[in-house]
Amino acid sequence: MVFNLDEDLGSGGDVVPSGYRQIFITPAIRLNLFPETRVSPWVSLGGGLAYFSEHNSLNYYGPNPEGPLPLGYCKAGLDWT
Repeated sequence: MVFNLDEDLGSGGDVVPSGYRQIFITPAIRLNLFPETRVSPWVSLGGGLAYFSEHNSLNYYGPNPEGPLPLGYCKAGLDWT
């Protein structure tokens, strides 16, 4: 879980809130392909939700996305000892 409860923004774009909050909840599973060897490749798969909420006052006028958004990801790497 990652969260940021007060992010201030400043931009020359058309639709920019003065700030926003976000929360990410993305559980994952990790699979070590050869856990007993000196070099072990692994794969991690996960998914979850992200929630974005913008500040009530906008720097410029227009709609902004708000609400839960689906997330998914895949990572790979090597562990060595």
